[in-house]
Amino acid sequence: MPYTLILGGFLAALVLGGPRQAGAQQAQPAKGKEQPIEWKEYTSKQFGFKATFPGTAKKEQLRDRQNREFYRVGVIRNEDFYFTVSCMLGPDYLDKQQAKEYLAASATRTSEGKYYKRRKEIELGDVPGFEIESGFVRDDGLRMDTWYRNDRTGRLDYIVRVSGPRGQLDPTMASIFFESFELLRPGKNTPGIDALPAKGVILYDAFAARNGTQLFSHWMNVGPGWEHFGTGEWKIYDKGAIISKRAGQDIYAADAGAADGILTGKMRTPDSRVEGMDSGLVVRLVDGDNYWLVVFHHDLVAITKKAGGAYKEYVLNTWQFKPKTIYQMKVTVQGDALTAFVNGKQAAEVKMDAHQKATKFGLRDNSMEKSQPLWSDFKVVSP
Repeated sequence: MPYTLILGGFLAALVLGGPRQAGAQQAQPAKGKEQPIEWKEYTSKQFGFKATFPGTAKKEQLRDRQNREFYRVGVIRNEDFYFTVSCMLGPDYLDKQQAKEYLAASATRTSEGKYYKRRKEIELGDVPGFEIESGFVRDDGLRMDTWYRNDRTGRLDYIVRVSGPRGQLDPTMASIFFESFELLRPGKNTPGIDALPAKGVILYDAFAARNGTQLFSHWMNVGPGWEHFGTGEWKIYDKGAIISKRAGQDIYAADAGAADGILTGKMRTPDSRVEGMDSGLVVRLVDGDNYWLVVFHHDLVAITKKAGGAYKEYVLNTWQFKPKTIYQMKVTVQGDALTAFVNGKQAAEVKMDAHQKATKFGLRDNSMEKSQPLWSDFKVVSP
């Protein structure tokens, strides 16, 4: 008996495919002459996998219904047959046991809703996963079968999927595709989406994503991705990052793999209420209770250390920031020296006495409502 598969978020975005002509009411055979199969290997260091596709795979940057960014690499054959690998950054790093629990909870929850026809637990080497057979009715009425494997390692969620009109999927082709999928560095950080980073750049984000994309899911140009230290919510707008839901001190940071670096970024002050701005740049971050912070208020630049959850203010200098203005910020960190610059002028400096080996750099905000600045062109280069 035909049924509709209802999947939220990431999986829904994966199975729906592209726009189709309305009006079809039942499964139809593949259109046109059958294309000859030419299997081609696709290797992506950026996304950490390789697989063999029945044709030339293409990459897409997409977003699901929860405003989470993900990338899909795939081939469409004869208009209605999909062979794809999709990968998404999760908000947290998961070890093997946590990954198994995450996948099992997701599969069980959906199975109880009777959306799956079959599922079984699998492993890809040492990486846990599920193999699932499902079905759905496309927007144009075409009934589709979907077979996919879902694996989770570290922060990365992978969906390897084959779908096509009901009863027409080729098990041999599906098997070739599934068995070709291989993780290059399971559990390891991804290097970012830029294939050839500029010399000396160890972190970079141009925030090139659709407005409203959640920052934790966004793939950096160079770097392993953003980690959240706090309970607020940051999103991307106009190629910049801004805290969209306040919750006290809130930080997003990324691991540069080095304690020394030159951090630069553009800060666009709020259109009004600049007096409530309380933002900053974070360096030498260990965790949410231990880091160095360069603070920007409407009338000052300060340098503060947080150690063991307690703050100690080292420097506080007067500095006037105007509303609706873009400022070029720079923080240099080398050895025990921390120096902050605004539009090329030195604004504050301090000799650091803690967190000397910490390697994370990032953004911080504690601004009042409608006083949050927008950060863009975040970059860390080797000194």
